[in-house]
Amino acid sequence: MKASQGIQWIPWSELTSTQRITRLVVFGVLGISILVVVKNAILPQRAGGPAPATTQEGATLSDSERHDGIESLCKVFQIYGLPKTDNDVSAAVKNASELFKLSGGETVDRGNYIFQSLANDFRSKKLGGSDCAEAGAPLPTSDDNGAAAEPSP
Repeated sequence: MKASQGIQWIPWSELTSTQRITRLVVFGVLGISILVVVKNAILPQRAGGPAPATTQEGATLSDSERHDGIESLCKVFQIYGLPKTDNDVSAAVKNASELFKLSGGETVDRGNYIFQSLANDFRSKKLGGSDCAEAGAPLPTSDDNGAAAEPSP
């Protein structure tokens, strides 16, 4: 009895037409699978897609981005109050991102950057209740905790 030598490659010339088609399909599927893996694993790291928020540091906001962002955040602040901690800022950004889409058609990353930047300005008191009133979303005179918010003009 002759011992099996494992997988043996049959030369192309000895294959039937069905075997040739099967071999081409298998190699095609394998090739496409490899391309998909390479595209998803390597290409996004090199190029394409919106810039992450960290690369937007120092980027200036347009007047419309600023107005829309303030208006959206102030609607969140009407419910939850002005942010006092980093967690409050994160929650406000998350809520604003989920509830509002900026009118300029910004990417999700850009929108989050706008909300983050403005929420930090509210936390550091560079912006306040009067900015919400100007944007058409005045803050109440007190929040749910009974603490007085900045008065609207």
